[in-house]
Amino acid sequence: MQNQDNNPYKSYEEFAKMNQKMFQKCKNLFKKNSQLKKEIHKLDQEVKELKQKETKLSKEMKQNNKN
Repeated sequence: MQNQDNNPYKSYEEFAKMNQKMFQKCKNLFKKNSQLKKEIHKLDQEVKELKQKETKLSKEMKQNNKN
């Protein structure tokens, strides 16, 4: 991996910089992924609670219709 001015380290330095940028991008994506997973979990909990409320209200309506 040599460039025209016969400095073999220049291309390695460029590679290291590119590698560092990619590493940072990956790190940011993992962080974003983690945040999204937390949001999904929170929304799943909300859905579960709403389904429980719906079931409870449905039972109450059936009881009221019987009376």
